[in-house]
Amino acid sequence: MNLPSLRVINKGNFSFCDKLETLVLTSVTGITYTDNFTYCEKLKSITFGDTVPANNGGTTNWYYLPSNGTLHVPAAKVSDYEAWITNGGFRSGWSVVGY
Repeated sequence: MNLPSLRVINKGNFSFCDKLETLVLTSVTGITYTDNFTYCEKLKSITFGDTVPANNGGTTNWYYLPSNGTLHVPAAKVSDYEAWITNGGFRSGWSVVGY
C-alpha cells in the first residue's frame, strides 16, 4: 500500500490490517499514540523517506510486527534509521536497507 501524502501515523491507523504486506510511507514525519500496527502479522516491508519519523507513540507501535522484515530507507539515512529502530522497539530481526 502506497500512501505518498500521509504525514502522521495516528492511533490504530494500520491495526488489524491482517493482509497488509507492504507499506510505502515516504512522507511520514511523525508517529503518535501506540498500537498502530497491531495484528499486522504479514507486514514484511516498510519504506520511509528522508525524515526519520518522531516516534511519539512509544515502543508498542512495533510490538506486533512479524519478527523479521525489511525497512527500506534512503541510502544516506541507513545509520539514522538503524538507530531509530534500535531505540524505538522494533521487533528483532528487522533489517534496514538503503535505496
